[in-house]
Amino acid sequence: MLKKISLVSGIFVLMLTVSSCGINLFKKSPKATEADKSGVVVGTSDNSSRSSEAKDNSLGQMIEGEWIIDSVGDLKVEKEEDYPYVHFDASESYFYASNGCNVVNGQFSFDAQGKLVFHNVITTMRYCGDVPYEAQITRVLSDESGITVETKVESGTEYLYLINAAGQRAMTLRRPGLDFLNGNWKVVEIDGETFSSQDMTIFFDMAERKVHGNTGCNSFNGNIYIDPVKANNISLTNMAVTMRMCPNLDQQRKFLVALEQTTGAKQKGNKDEACLVDSTGKVLVTLVRDK
Repeated sequence: MLKKISLVSGIFVLMLTVSSCGINLFKKSPKATEADKSGVVVGTSDNSSRSSEAKDNSLGQMIEGEWIIDSVGDLKVEKEEDYPYVHFDASESYFYASNGCNVVNGQFSFDAQGKLVFHNVITTMRYCGDVPYEAQITRVLSDESGITVETKVESGTEYLYLINAAGQRAMTLRRPGLDFLNGNWKVVEIDGETFSSQDMTIFFDMAERKVHGNTGCNSFNGNIYIDPVKANNISLTNMAVTMRMCPNLDQQRKFLVALEQTTGAKQKGNKDEACLVDSTGKVLVTLVRDK
């Protein structure tokens, strides 16, 4: 039975029921419910002008996944919470988003010229007078005239540009930058000390923002929080751990302390090596992908 406990030095606050900590910006939300459909319909065209399936798949993969909205038109997004984002699901030609206030979702496709076209878009109707870019984001995400998409990598960060029919950059989006963490990893070093335990592992589910693993003795799990303002920022929250007594509890303590101090992640020399770092950039945990 999994029990939630408090660890030395207040490592993690563990509760009987896991509650959210901060804002999980990119947690997948369901498709429009009947309640959602009481919102405003802002796009209703069908997708009869879709291009070939091969082209759709290629372009769909280019925009697939989660993106933070950095700016819309000339407006720079500056917000500490409820940060606007878009998630494209290429397999279902579906997207869901937040404009910083309301939920927006609908369908998308690519026309014969490879331009992105939105369809059947709806939005909820909360009033947020302090979100100046809300309506503009919704207009871009319901554009049925066709949007040119471009991607570019700058200083290790991937950007997506949506360019309207007038040739203007309608929206700039960027990747959270931590997809490389997705999957299972072996822990090979903690705070400069080498470990060879095959049982010390950590698994990151970036889509669901969940983490779980093994300290070499006990199992743990929790939530992942990504700060949209800071590049490569990650925190592990609402952590829980089992309570088996083990001979290597000092190893477990070092691992859990390192996870508590983690504020960022970096990819090392290749895609199969990564590290967790603290706020100063110091390497806390070195990971090798478990193939």
